[in-house]
Amino acid sequence: MAVGLSVLLYGSGLFVLWAPLPWVYLGALRGWRPAIVGMGIALAGVGFFYHQLVPVWLESPPPFLSWFTLPGLGLQGYFSVAVIELFGPLYFSYYLLIALCLYGTHRVPFSIERTFAVIVGLPLGSIALLVAFLVVAFNFPLLTELKGYFLFVLDKIIALGGSAGLKSSELLFVKAQRETIAIHLLQILPAGLVVATLFTAWANLVLLRWWFPRFALLKHLGNLSRWRPIDTWIWVALGTGAVYFLDYYLLQTEWLRVVAANGLLVLAAVYFFHGLAILSFLLQKRPSPFLRLLAYGLLLLFFQIVSLFLIALGVFDIWLDFRKLNKVARKEPH
Repeated sequence: MAVGLSVLLYGSGLFVLWAPLPWVYLGALRGWRPAIVGMGIALAGVGFFYHQLVPVWLESPPPFLSWFTLPGLGLQGYFSVAVIELFGPLYFSYYLLIALCLYGTHRVPFSIERTFAVIVGLPLGSIALLVAFLVVAFNFPLLTELKGYFLFVLDKIIALGGSAGLKSSELLFVKAQRETIAIHLLQILPAGLVVATLFTAWANLVLLRWWFPRFALLKHLGNLSRWRPIDTWIWVALGTGAVYFLDYYLLQTEWLRVVAANGLLVLAAVYFFHGLAILSFLLQKRPSPFLRLLAYGLLLLFFQIVSLFLIALGVFDIWLDFRKLNKVARKEPH
């Protein structure tokens, strides 16, 4: 059952985020030996599907599977079929590694920061090493091809015109700056991967603790709505921002600016989750489920605007302590 459910989630589009969920549940229910065996079977099935059926799928997609959003099909038109066939199992392996890390950290009482560092770092690091090996083995110009793919996507957006949801002035800007935009997208790709993995880990952790409370998965993390990052992180964020502007206006090394930009994006994600914890804490004080549903609905509908508000909320909580956790900590006996 876990094999089929994980593969269905993998091909469902948005719900691909929860592809690790069945494996963590199976590990908690039956132990990790059946889970690892199931992972091997699922990975072999995904590999067979991509190798044998993707070429046929690209030629003529089956109408009865029109709802099934196969990851990697968006690469069609620029990358070869062989790249798509390789991408599918690699991407599925990434979710399997997240599942392994989720259950592995359940057995080790790490702090929240270290738990997420493991869940984010090990899958990304393992996949990065495997991709680096394949790039060297096949002499594949990965960075050049990624930049070319970004340009390909931008050209498709320009060709769609107004139907892409952009105004004429925005389309003119994209057309004039397409090369610069592609380079910037490539430069911040590491931070994008870290943030996406962080969000995937958080989404799975929330559902695991909500749907399967009897397993007490990662219970050592405590109440997540009371979490706050270490206060010194804000100085790291300010220092990283200072390095970015120093390099932009004075040093102009570019590589230092790229490193700082990636660091700022990751730290922005950290303070987004800090702000989300504050919002969750405040909503827990309200008995009305309608109010909580409305708040989370507004978060989804106006994500871009609300996410900036949550980042600011997380940053200013360092000084304003919206949840009064410092006050509570002083009252607790040592």
